[in-house]
Amino acid sequence: MQAVSAARAWSDELGAMLAVPCGDREAFDALRSAPVFVHHRELLKHITNTRAGDDLISVDGFCWACNRTSMFHLNRRPMFRSESPVANWRDGLYCERCGMSNRVRSMCWFTDDAMRGRRRPMIYATERKTAFYEWLAGRYGDSTVGSEFLGEDVAPGTVANGVRHENVEELSFSDAVFDVIVSMDVLEHVNEPRRAIHQLRRVLKPGGALLLSVPFVNDASRNIRRAELRSGTVVHHEPPMYHGYPPPGQGWLVFWDYGWELVDDLRGEFDSVELVLYQSCQYGNLGPNLSFFRCGRA
Repeated sequence: MQAVSAARAWSDELGAMLAVPCGDREAFDALRSAPVFVHHRELLKHITNTRAGDDLISVDGFCWACNRTSMFHLNRRPMFRSESPVANWRDGLYCERCGMSNRVRSMCWFTDDAMRGRRRPMIYATERKTAFYEWLAGRYGDSTVGSEFLGEDVAPGTVANGVRHENVEELSFSDAVFDVIVSMDVLEHVNEPRRAIHQLRRVLKPGGALLLSVPFVNDASRNIRRAELRSGTVVHHEPPMYHGYPPPGQGWLVFWDYGWELVDDLRGEFDSVELVLYQSCQYGNLGPNLSFFRCGRA
């Protein structure tokens, strides 16, 4: 495919990351049929079938976040009882040096790419107490802002014990503050994601980029609301699902499963929206249908 060839040339210039944008489900399905992605799935099958009796899959490569060679490890068995028994490539393959998972390490690469060529850029991450934020702050210093959700009764913008509180449905920042915004696997835990999307667009500068990841169901047309917050009470429309340990442990309730309807939601606010399908053997970004959304404001 011509698009894959162009993306390969672009990626090889910056590093060994293959990243191909597409705009709709038809284009996405066509990309998955391209030889380079078919070969990638065959490689995954070979790796998985090698020493199939072992609980741990280990591959070597170069960690972009660590800036050095490393080993990446994936548990074949789920960490939590609520997870699928199928090996989770996207949220596995932890670097043995920095501890970042596959999807987080890939976002380090894409963040660096988004920051390229910008003068004194400001960057916002919808996380603060994570290895990714520490990497951002170490790389971009005072240009970096991170936040956590500390509770419904905390005012947006409040700083508690060095951690800034923000609710993505009502951000406290002024308009057009940030050049790049990174939000990883937050939107599925939001009660009203369209409000959050509006807020993320509002605080992004013209010419800025939002890098957004969610657990994306690429064969689903519609979004599914799993739960809803009504007057402070959670109402479940689907069986409860948590990322992490379900109560009484530490876990995060999933409010939404996202399909292609999310693209329409994003296009309702942003001037450009593309789903980027990516992979990299060198950087240990392996897995079926790895993707994130890249959105821009004119």
